[in-house]
Amino acid sequence: MSLRATREYTVIAAHVHSQLQKNRQCGTGLLDGNRISDGARNDGARHGLFTCMHKYYSVEDWKAFAQENPDCLPQMAASSGTADADFARLTDILNSVPELKFVCLDVANGYSQHFVEYVRRVRAAFPKHTIIAGNVVTGEMVEELILSGADIIKVGIGPGSVCTTRIKTGVGYPQLSAVIECADAAHGLKGHIISVSGGRGARPHVLFTGSVDACLED
Repeated sequence: MSLRATREYTVIAAHVHSQLQKNRQCGTGLLDGNRISDGARNDGARHGLFTCMHKYYSVEDWKAFAQENPDCLPQMAASSGTADADFARLTDILNSVPELKFVCLDVANGYSQHFVEYVRRVRAAFPKHTIIAGNVVTGEMVEELILSGADIIKVGIGPGSVCTTRIKTGVGYPQLSAVIECADAAHGLKGHIISVSGGRGARPHVLFTGSVDACLED
């Protein structure tokens, strides 16, 4: 499966400007999300759209993509799960494609000690990379992850109509409430958040989330 292969077009409102500037890059405050489906969007990074690729691409996929699209790499993140095999693959990817400066640690629910320890493990291994981690929905967990080494926290678990998590599992938290609480916690520790809008009809939520995070930043 090539790096141009399938992933879902999930638009996410994000506050990543300071991290992009740290790496002397610029882009929009939107992300193309790291999920899989038949509707691929493989040109987001070419147009300044920060892109988190899904976590199932191999080292060879990344090498091939990097060779063909070197200009996209500063605006992309390599994603990883939390198993030992995921860490080994992430290490190989970042060593093979040193232009990648962003890492996305991607789990559906970040409320576990294992996830916190994995964030610490990745931070220790890659002290100069920007780490995106989540998903969580409360200020306490945002603080825990930032103190463990994450720079940007993904916020959103079952926000409602734009996500299937609450329908399938009965677990969820209103997105606006989560963004307000988590942004305040993150900014208090000089961190940032990404509001994950969900997988169903997410586009309208870009507007309110971007507005809320902009207001909280002030």
